[in-house]
Amino acid sequence: MLARTAGAMGFDVEAAFVVLEFVANIVLFTPFPLAVAVMAPAWPPVALAMTGIGASILVEVVQFAVPGRVPTLSDVLANSLGTLAGIAILGAVRRVREPISASDR
Repeated sequence: MLARTAGAMGFDVEAAFVVLEFVANIVLFTPFPLAVAVMAPAWPPVALAMTGIGASILVEVVQFAVPGRVPTLSDVLANSLGTLAGIAILGAVRRVREPISASDR
């Protein structure tokens, strides 16, 4: 629908679809590390990244067995970027919520 709207605005529909799909995959995986951090708050960012990237790879591998689905490296890349964006958001939230110690004033 958005790709068709972009087409109506003069953009190439196929290119718009590719860009929108990539952005959607980023958005899809951004909450992943946030949810994992709620369940495992002590996990370091590297563990969150490896879990998100691993989940993305698993999703793509499973798509080999699903008729009509096509696994792609671009999906793994976009999902990984979403995971990293979620980790960045988590880091920012943790810094804001961190109490300021007397030595930091």
